[in-house]
Amino acid sequence: MSDLPISGSAGTGRSAYSLVELSAGVTQQTGEGGYALDNARLNGGRPRMDDYLIDGTSTEQPTFGGPDANPSVDSVQELRVQTNDFAAEYGKVSGGVIELTTKSGTNLFHGSAYEYYQTSKLDANSYFSNLDGIPIQPSHFDEFGGTVGGRF
Repeated sequence: MSDLPISGSAGTGRSAYSLVELSAGVTQQTGEGGYALDNARLNGGRPRMDDYLIDGTSTEQPTFGGPDANPSVDSVQELRVQTNDFAAEYGKVSGGVIELTTKSGTNLFHGSAYEYYQTSKLDANSYFSNLDGIPIQPSHFDEFGGTVGGRF
């Protein structure tokens, strides 16, 4: 998951939920301006008809649907998307279930640090933009973070 080029809302940041749209039967809801929201549509249902679980606890936004919490990609152990034939324990949903399981701790201290860097200076222009003489729009994005775990 950490090696995939995934992005969050408005094309910046990293979100484990952006991997949901790689599943069969899932489309991404877009917002104003065409940018992707974190609200996925599973099996044609509305985002409020899905359930987002983190370690078995529902973390769905009450008004518009979608995830209410967005854990760091480095803290996610497993992402599971269920769009059909889910068990009775998920009875309140009609679209699908999106489950995140976080990494468990150990007896030793461990951690990670990262920087995700994006700049338009490293981007290639498209064929049609080059043909029309349209330059690449300047952009710059840095995201720093890390994780720490272990027993205290």
